[in-house]
Amino acid sequence: MESTPEFISSIKQSLARDLPGKAAQFEMAAVGRPEYHTMPRDDIRSAAVLIALYEKDANWHTIVMKRKSHPGDRHGGQISFPGGKQEIGEVLSQTAVRESHEEVGTPLEGVQVIGQLTQLHIPISNFMVYPFVGYLDAPAMLSPQLSEVDQIFEIPVSSFLAGESRQKKDLRIPEGVLLRNVPYFDIADQVIWGATAMIMSEFVAVVRSISDQS
Repeated sequence: MESTPEFISSIKQSLARDLPGKAAQFEMAAVGRPEYHTMPRDDIRSAAVLIALYEKDANWHTIVMKRKSHPGDRHGGQISFPGGKQEIGEVLSQTAVRESHEEVGTPLEGVQVIGQLTQLHIPISNFMVYPFVGYLDAPAMLSPQLSEVDQIFEIPVSSFLAGESRQKKDLRIPEGVLLRNVPYFDIADQVIWGATAMIMSEFVAVVRSISDQS
């Protein structure tokens, strides 16, 4: 068995310590988003997403996807990590791996889950989302779930670390509401905002903490 790369070992160790948490997430939150102390409704559901890490072309990459637009889907057309609702009998890390396999084709047996970021409540759909970080020892042969995924993006982690990737703009959401001055990641000509940007903001803080310690 090949040894675990130093970058992955460092990420795993950082995820086992105190996380950057809410402060890092809210750096990319839309103005007016409910604070964390807002209590979720009683019918809250659990979901999990996967930040898959793998080395490609001498750079560490991760995967995001553009969701298809469906009537009534408040998140349609947005960029997100692969993930979805927890099924009965699953632990949440299994949910993240399974959903990623179904949506973008990452392997069911070839993902080593190395840690977890801070959970995030999505008020609009009343999901509590649990982000997991996983390591693939080789690039996956990706394929979109045609009913749910419009496009898959393989993005170098370094793209999220670049200061110029963080931008702000006005965004109109499906309900027709105009959100002002929304922070987002400008990556591969895509607008990555909302919960995905908040989760990535915490992950970026974890990666930067490694550099600070070296």
